[in-house]
Amino acid sequence: MNVDSLVGTWRLVSFEVLDAEGRSAFPFGEDAVGFITYPTDGRMAVQFGAANRPRLTTSDWVGGPDPEIVAAARDYFAYCGTYEVHDGVVVHRVESSLMPNWIGVEQQRHVVLDGDTVTLSTPPTLVGGQQQVATLVWQRV
Repeated sequence: MNVDSLVGTWRLVSFEVLDAEGRSAFPFGEDAVGFITYPTDGRMAVQFGAANRPRLTTSDWVGGPDPEIVAAARDYFAYCGTYEVHDGVVVHRVESSLMPNWIGVEQQRHVVLDGDTVTLSTPPTLVGGQQQVATLVWQRV
């Protein structure tokens, strides 16, 4: 796979995690929504989350009730930076992220391209105290 085949905008089809025992879960629900973009300039951006997050009781993000802000952020994820493709792996070099610990870190994703669908999978990662592999399927827009 070359970098040109990944260039474009992709809509999230599914986001599923499997734990070490093979149990499946959908962290943002089976109807999660989002987009990932890979422009030709080597930059990338991704954001996704639960499809029907509850609206806040105010339009003031800073002044909103903390429990509502926490719930809204927990059901959403986003980061951006640069990317490179090497031997079936895309490397995201994170420059900005909802998760501050990811800033300055490389995130590797195994890539499988099938027509206008791309599947990105994480290496086993500790989440909630358990090793999990996340698999995100994207459809070209």
